[in-house]
Amino acid sequence: LDGAQEWLAPFVIFTARFGGKGESSLSRQNLKSVLKQVFCLVSGAGVTTEKRGGAFGKGRPIGLGIQAEQVDALRAEAQVWMPQKRAPEDLVGRTVGGERIVKQPDRGPFDTSNGWLLNHPLMKIRLYCEHLDELKEMGHEATMRRLTGDGAWQAAGGDGAARGGESGGGGGGGGGEENEEDEEDAPLAKRRKPAAAAAARAGTFSEGQRVEMLCGGRWEPASIADVNEDGTYDVALAAGAADAGKMFSEVEAAQIRLRA
Repeated sequence: LDGAQEWLAPFVIFTARFGGKGESSLSRQNLKSVLKQVFCLVSGAGVTTEKRGGAFGKGRPIGLGIQAEQVDALRAEAQVWMPQKRAPEDLVGRTVGGERIVKQPDRGPFDTSNGWLLNHPLMKIRLYCEHLDELKEMGHEATMRRLTGDGAWQAAGGDGAARGGESGGGGGGGGGEENEEDEEDAPLAKRRKPAAAAAARAGTFSEGQRVEMLCGGRWEPASIADVNEDGTYDVALAAGAADAGKMFSEVEAAQIRLRA
């Protein structure tokens, strides 16, 4: 990991602060899941699973400068190597090693982690690479204003605080964010019930998938914004819904169905 240290630290900070739905903060549990796999990919050790032999990406360390299309190629390769039961929609139709990715693969073994084995970690790398491209194109100040909003950026102390946060120098602010995550995650863990887990298994959806969500007694058009490790989903209401654009967090699978 020696050669990757220069970009891994800012990647971790960026992903923690902006790697969640709608560029919000990522929960500590999801961040841990992402980093575990990213470190394996960056080191070249590869990602392993007890469901099949070998290691995905072994001997092919991911370095800074990887392009979005290269990340998507790896995601497609991962879908063939350990398919999700529903392939990410943007990968359907791609061909990897002569095998065409279909929406619902008919052979396993399957990735039952809801994409946290490879797809989500690779997507976070893709998001960070796009962030670096934006920094080059728009500059640091404009990028941070877009990410945080002018008011939040100014309240944080402007340019110095923003740069400190990206480089890891803003230690005091980081501690506050960690405390907020602790308060948020603790009750979530307490709310996890066997019934909720059973409901989550009732349906499996992937990031970006077009669905309907039961909202106020009505089925509203929506899309999956993020898949959480506990089997719940972050959902965004789509055009045609009464509150189009509104985000819902930790929605159980029982409240979601495929859009006709």
